[in-house]
Amino acid sequence: MFTTLQWVPGHVHRGFGCRHLFLHSFLPDGDRVRIGRSRRRGLSLLELICVIAIIGLLMALFLPAIQSARESARSTACLNNLRQIGLATQAYETARGHFPPGNLGFSEAYTMSQESRGSENWYNPDSPGFWKRAQHSSWLTLLLPQLEMGALYETLPSAAIDPAKLYSDYTNSSGQWVGDLAEVKTVMTTRMPLLLCPSDNVADGDSVGFVSAQIATESTDGADALVAEPALWETQQPSPTNYIGCAGAHSGGMHLSGDISGFRGVLTTQRRTRRAMILDGSSNTVLAGENIGSIHQDRRMLHFSWMFGALGRGRGGLPWESDMLEAQPQYLLLGDRQYSYPAGFGSMHPGHVGLVYTDGSTHKLSRLTHWKTLYALCGIADRSVEISLD
Repeated sequence: MFTTLQWVPGHVHRGFGCRHLFLHSFLPDGDRVRIGRSRRRGLSLLELICVIAIIGLLMALFLPAIQSARESARSTACLNNLRQIGLATQAYETARGHFPPGNLGFSEAYTMSQESRGSENWYNPDSPGFWKRAQHSSWLTLLLPQLEMGALYETLPSAAIDPAKLYSDYTNSSGQWVGDLAEVKTVMTTRMPLLLCPSDNVADGDSVGFVSAQIATESTDGADALVAEPALWETQQPSPTNYIGCAGAHSGGMHLSGDISGFRGVLTTQRRTRRAMILDGSSNTVLAGENIGSIHQDRRMLHFSWMFGALGRGRGGLPWESDMLEAQPQYLLLGDRQYSYPAGFGSMHPGHVGLVYTDGSTHKLSRLTHWKTLYALCGIADRSVEISLD
């Protein structure tokens, strides 16, 4: 017996926004059977929960990897910024025969004790060490032409960038400090992406800018104070930077003690360092490194301006030749997102701080690095290149 199938128009089912044509077949006995598509069954609640759980598990597995990859990219970009700064410094040294001065602050150490702040000190207008007697323009400011910012550099008055004189040597009828001049304000508030670490948000914060990192010795026995103070900005804060020059392991090396003087850095206040003076070798001496300002318990209070100061020391907030990390964690050799000494090296990267050496090479310095190693890397004439991770 043969089965005959006959195609005839069936009724139209309207659903899901489309038309379905049903087929009818006729069997020999006359019975008609309708063959059609049934509606697709949706996911059950249990299946939906399983799908969501699987997606969540995959996200938990891949998210750390994605974040790690992003941080790795940011860290690479940060080292590239340091490399560009190192190349600019090399160009400056090639053209002039010496590295730029660290900043245009005071050329010599001066006395500043806690007990005598009313006389010769940083804050007294009658003192020769009063901070507004100097420009404090940083080495980064002097590098603007090498950083392809020559047009910005040309707008600055000579009083802001002349290393031959202190600002107090200029006649200024207005009595304003150089940082209060209108043309200088325009430059100092310019945001410089090259001078910002991609892993940090210092440019979007509300911390206060400070002008300098200036040595101030109290005695000849090695005691010292490193002055890093905020300026009294009336309105706009100066644009920040995450990169500061290395003034040395102690406080720029400008010290009455001969042993400590050997630990001075390449970028010392008002000093011009020649390559031949770097007795430890350019490939073993830090030129500059990352800085995240002053942070205490996750709260940033101060940041460095790229235009003023921008100098730090290798020992951070630790006393000289001392390791107090276990007893007082706020005294860090290398700052992190919880604690950071304002004029020391530090970063938002987990596990390391970026540095550029005097030969232009960049390196990641582990947070496990021993303080003696950092001392050796920061000094130009300490005759030591000690490597230790103990």
